[in-house]
Amino acid sequence: MKRSMMALVCALSVSAASNATTTRTGLVDSADAKNVALLVGVSYGLPGIDLDIKNVKEIASHPGYRFDTHELWEEAGVVSNVAKNLTDLAESVDEDGTLFFYFSGHGSSEGVLMNDRLMKIGEIRAAIEAGRKNKKPLERLVMMFDSCYSGALVNPLRANMTRAQQEKANEDFTNSLVNELQSVNRGQQYWKKLFVFASSRADETS
Repeated sequence: MKRSMMALVCALSVSAASNATTTRTGLVDSADAKNVALLVGVSYGLPGIDLDIKNVKEIASHPGYRFDTHELWEEAGVVSNVAKNLTDLAESVDEDGTLFFYFSGHGSSEGVLMNDRLMKIGEIRAAIEAGRKNKKPLERLVMMFDSCYSGALVNPLRANMTRAQQEKANEDFTNSLVNELQSVNRGQQYWKKLFVFASSRADETS
């Protein structure tokens, strides 16, 4: 959590799934659309969470993106609150806009650790779907997880894994997320393009 977010973005491992050809790179499909971002920071004693959120907010506010940013910190970052914000913000995005979800804190292969408990991937998906239920699909959904050790601190068994096993565990998180968000034609029903960014191998601080 000590490196700048700009350097971190350059080092991210990226997995992307898409149902349409992307013609514009970056976080948004159109800077002129209503693009909304939810930035969540839950530290459990980790240093640098405030810097992470500050840096990502600066990126999201860049004229090339122009996200309307919303933040949830520490005690406010409970599962029910994050879910409600995701639903409300997903509903507010233009159909040609982008919803951007960023999380800084601890993670696991099943989800991310909010202030009260683990928020599973399916819960994140369901919250966003609820906001787009009676609307046309989002042009772009972007998910970025700055989760230290990729869950190794939550799962002590990883301490005994080889590097290859740890890297596979990290891949499992990203692949599980993409598979969950893109299954059952969700890419057509709720969002057209999906981009997932996940930082760190299992034995590294992001």
